[in-house]
Amino acid sequence: MKVYIFWILTPVQGQYGFNDWNDVWNNPYGNQPGDGYNQGNVMDDNSFHQFYDMMMRNESFDDGKITMINQQMRTTMFTSVQIRDLVKAISFDNKKLALAKSMYRNCVDKNRYFMVYDAFDFESSKRELMDYISNL
Repeated sequence: MKVYIFWILTPVQGQYGFNDWNDVWNNPYGNQPGDGYNQGNVMDDNSFHQFYDMMMRNESFDDGKITMINQQMRTTMFTSVQIRDLVKAISFDNKKLALAKSMYRNCVDKNRYFMVYDAFDFESSKRELMDYISNL
């Protein structure tokens, strides 16, 4: 006689049910509507490309791009790669740095935030971002 023991290491929100199981495995970042306690959904790649393309098409200057990004951050979480791409879209390193610092709280994979360093032109900006994150 064989006995199988299964351990579920992923917390399931609410009561366990058939849909909860499927949601946990197919939704690794816990996409949910935003509320007062969590920022909401992680932007999927298709939506990100639509957002990025629209931003680049409609906003010529850094301030307009940053305004669009800040508005989206109110309800959306981003991956490190998405943040890197958004930061790269900004022209000046001082504005890139401010944006990268503000987006850190909306990053779902903070362990990969090193990807964002590639968006900077100057080593000093990379160092300042590293110091900022280290001191949080």
